[in-house]
Amino acid sequence: MKSLIIAAAAALSLIATAQSPSQSIDKAEVIPAQTIQDQSATLTAKAKDKGSAIVNLGDYKAYTIKLSVLTASAHAEAHAHFDDVSFVQEGTVTLMTGGTIVGAHQIADGETAGTSIEGGTPLTLHPGDIVHVPAGTPHQFIVPKGTTYKAFVVKVPRN
Repeated sequence: MKSLIIAAAAALSLIATAQSPSQSIDKAEVIPAQTIQDQSATLTAKAKDKGSAIVNLGDYKAYTIKLSVLTASAHAEAHAHFDDVSFVQEGTVTLMTGGTIVGAHQIADGETAGTSIEGGTPLTLHPGDIVHVPAGTPHQFIVPKGTTYKAFVVKVPRN
């Protein structure tokens, strides 16, 4: 009976692993393309209503990987405790960096937000581009009306 219970637990564990949104093989993890496509479709629908949507694809202690979708310009922000590395997947946007956040207010520990950026530098981002925004740098994604911007974002904590 004890071995039957152990076998059943092992089988349930394998089933749960097989249904997981990611697959781990010898410490490597794969986030399947179908999972990303499904998440992208869900986020796009949410972003059409709210202007933005984001989901955590993986949290690895040293960094996190997110999928971000914008259908409207985001608020201006600065992160005191982590860098952002964005891999543009879809859409052409203007990224304003530097300058001063207008209407700056703290929304969480080390997180500042505001309405826009004054005196920043505009950068045009296209699919395939990779951009690194260091911790403490004000930044804002400006999305042209009627377009969708999608990017994988790696959040890297600063020590």
